[in-house]
Amino acid sequence: MGLFGNQNPFEESLDKVTNELNTDVDWGAIIALCDKVKTTSKGPADFTTLILQKINHKVPHVSMQAITVLDACVNNCGKDFHKEIASQHFTDGLRDIIYNYKVKKVVLRLCYFIKKWAEDFKDDPELSHFVSFYYRHRGEGIQFPDTEDDSATSTKNEPVSSDPNVVSSQQEEDDIAKAIEASLKEEQQKKSLSSSLSGGSYQSSLYPSMLGGSTATQTANNVTSHVTTSSAVSSSRKLVKALYDFEAAEDNELTFRAGDLITILDD
Repeated sequence: MGLFGNQNPFEESLDKVTNELNTDVDWGAIIALCDKVKTTSKGPADFTTLILQKINHKVPHVSMQAITVLDACVNNCGKDFHKEIASQHFTDGLRDIIYNYKVKKVVLRLCYFIKKWAEDFKDDPELSHFVSFYYRHRGEGIQFPDTEDDSATSTKNEPVSSDPNVVSSQQEEDDIAKAIEASLKEEQQKKSLSSSLSGGSYQSSLYPSMLGGSTATQTANNVTSHVTTSSAVSSSRKLVKALYDFEAAEDNELTFRAGDLITILDD
């Protein structure tokens, strides 16, 4: 413990269940740790900061054990923990590990669980950021194994398309639709889509519709592959909702964030 007693309350327990000399999984100690995270003030925030460090450990065996512990917490620590997992801070940490960790088997195992958690979270609008994080990086070509066995025994599977519009299975297409539907329901609870639509109240989502002419048409065409159309607007316009974040790379593209509503002026 430090001189001023500022040690993370979960450090000792986490060190024990992820020790590089461990030969077996101590499920009793892991479940006790989950209970402590769930019942401690600021438990999810304190624990997730520490678990990211463990997953990024220089010893792969420690990293693999830390992933097991994290999955146990996702399964046992409840909604507050899920919200912490779905935070921007945590997904930024996951992204750094995915792209920078040197041991392939650790990255594959982490990606397997990211996919698993995204599927668990897909019907909860409050956790939509995590679902978007998964689909965005899958679209960028990151490999997400279908089974834990694949993540443990394989370092190379079939190539993954880098096209973010590709959906590799009907199940994934259905999952995307469900995630969008849940997110739209949450938005509809906050805003009444009635007479305000005719007044163009959604035109200020990102850029004004005054762009006009060929520029607006080209911009709209560029973003339609990244959004899903809502049926709550008139036939002359379409209101679409962004599924995930998109950063414009060219002048004729439009930057938007997951959940943003955008008015499409021309197909």
